[in-house]
Amino acid sequence: MAGIAIFTGSLLMVIFWNIIGKRLSNQIKIDYFRTIMKQDQIYFDETNTFELSTKIQNQTKIIESGIGTKVGISLSTI
Repeated sequence: MAGIAIFTGSLLMVIFWNIIGKRLSNQIKIDYFRTIMKQDQIYFDETNTFELSTKIQNQTKIIESGIGTKVGISLSTI
């Protein structure tokens, strides 16, 4: 009975941290996009547009993974 409770608690904690990681990642994407859109036009002339989208996606994926999966798993092992 205790094993089921521990399993359920750990599962809920990992799910909770994954949701927080996704929400934070989405908020960072929005803030990053707003910041980029405030740049002067010359910034976009000098920077590859595909590079910007790839950079945003890669960086937010790392943050989402770090907060969501890794924090949830490390807290569940304590």
